[in-house]
Amino acid sequence: MLFCPPTFKLQYEGFVRIVSLLPGATEIIWNLGLWDNLFGVTQNCDWPPDAINKPTVVNSVIDPGNMASSEIDHVVKQHVFDGSSIYQIDGSALREAKPDLIFTQGLCEVCAVSTDMVYEFIDHMPDKPQVVSLDPHSLNDVFNDILHIGEVTNRVIESKRLVNNLKMRKDRIEALTSDLGPKPSVLCLEWLDPIYIGGHWIPEMVEIAGGLGCFGEVGKASFGVSWEQVEKACPEITIAMPCGMNTTRGVAEVENLARMKGWEFLKSVFNGKLFVVDSGSYFSRPGPRLMAGLEIMAGIMHPEIFAGDMAHGQPATIFNRSG
Repeated sequence: MLFCPPTFKLQYEGFVRIVSLLPGATEIIWNLGLWDNLFGVTQNCDWPPDAINKPTVVNSVIDPGNMASSEIDHVVKQHVFDGSSIYQIDGSALREAKPDLIFTQGLCEVCAVSTDMVYEFIDHMPDKPQVVSLDPHSLNDVFNDILHIGEVTNRVIESKRLVNNLKMRKDRIEALTSDLGPKPSVLCLEWLDPIYIGGHWIPEMVEIAGGLGCFGEVGKASFGVSWEQVEKACPEITIAMPCGMNTTRGVAEVENLARMKGWEFLKSVFNGKLFVVDSGSYFSRPGPRLMAGLEIMAGIMHPEIFAGDMAHGQPATIFNRSG
């Protein structure tokens, strides 16, 4: 979904200077052929790889790479309680970027700088850029955001082509799974300490890929559950997708979760159906690579049909009783 001030022009003419304050928008901008128009990103924007060479205009005040999940959760909750942000805008870098257009988000204060903070900052800029706030909760919302970005940047044809391609990939999987027999129960863990269930588009992806979600509702935010609730759910398949983390970091997080009482008797663990995926690339960011995530999910749930799809993106790491 898109938020624009009433005076916002729906389409720029000529060259537009863009700043992206969330990784998903950075990926969309690249896919639409607007890379030369991008003059600022965040420290979390790492795709395409060349994103690290773009000027950084937003930094995090914490270093999650050197913190345990429980520590990250504590620090984030403390900042929320204090009413402060875990992100800081680099004022000089943003002013130097001279953006006509800033893409930000209203979905999650933990994932990216908030829209309110952006407006507070640009209120003091002499040439105020227009701000587009993305707030997707479903796959269709992500598709619509791509189309809207295409509209405001004069990339309508490119955005429609991209969305059509993504929908074709989604529809292919949905067609192959819609009439399958018994579907496996699937648990998607967005965070492991404390335990959070994947929300927004994740339950929808589970359904399309041919699974039955143990928790969660399409379009709703992620939420915490107890270990006892996980045991009671008795998932046939567990997919660990710690938000923003790659597979290597996810493996380390799962090893910590394995200390829980009764872990080895959890059905998915006992049967070797625990998978760790690259969440930062294919699941937590609302962008084009969610379709690769969907294909990975389908390969996990129904390898007899989608064996080749797991290799399309980042292959999952499998845990078993001895793993």
